[in-house]
Amino acid sequence: MTGLGATPERVARGGIVDTVMIEDGWRKPVRVHRNLMAWPVDRLRNRKMLTERQHEAATWYREQYERAGLTQRVVASMNVPVDGGRRGTEPTEAQWAARRKWLAAREVLPRPIRAPFEAMVIDADDASSVGANEGYMGARAATAALVLLRAGCDIVADYLRISKNVSQ
Repeated sequence: MTGLGATPERVARGGIVDTVMIEDGWRKPVRVHRNLMAWPVDRLRNRKMLTERQHEAATWYREQYERAGLTQRVVASMNVPVDGGRRGTEPTEAQWAARRKWLAAREVLPRPIRAPFEAMVIDADDASSVGANEGYMGARAATAALVLLRAGCDIVADYLRISKNVSQ
């Protein structure tokens, strides 16, 4: 899976779309488009509420989840392979490898942080709604969720050994 991601130049242009190539080894590559500005983690980074290191950790976590084929998909034809397996249901070796990486990183996250962290990183839920789900109201909801997101990103970044000298 290759893509340039949200470089400062691309972010400066506004509502950019990232094109990612997914190659599973037995069929032609698939292009996936995602609006990088729609992801709450990107917005928080752009507002300087997350460091580049934290953003890199969150991006890696989400990409491993997506590579593992764990995201829900809607397909128009039941004959189209969905998960990259030959019959559309068997995960490929690349998906198993991504799943193992994701699960290993997930295990280092303390249980109380996991659900809100994944809601923002994987499900792209807004911080205020995640904080409300955690029992906070008003401005405190977003603040509480942001604290949990930052803590989760720092834990994953430490697990991945991302340098703390990454430009802030």
